[in-house]
Amino acid sequence: MGSFELRLPDIVVVTGTASGLGLEVARQLLQSNCQVVGVDMAPSALESDTRYQQVTGSIADTGTWNRVVDLLDAQASATLGLVTCAAILTWAL
Repeated sequence: MGSFELRLPDIVVVTGTASGLGLEVARQLLQSNCQVVGVDMAPSALESDTRYQQVTGSIADTGTWNRVVDLLDAQASATLGLVTCAAILTWAL
């Protein structure tokens, strides 16, 4: 039977890091020694971790992604990952 090795990227962009799945994924990546760039409209509980950087804004806004790219361009990272956990909800009553 074959085998494989999972190597995590040096830095991972995670959307939805203020709560729920995005927060938990980011927390696990930080515990695995990855740097994390979190993208959310609300602050994240992870902001006190030195390996975490927050970009506050909507995932639907091009300006938010421009700030993410600027932040990543300033990093000397060999590998990059993306985990999309954010949702845009519209409530109709």
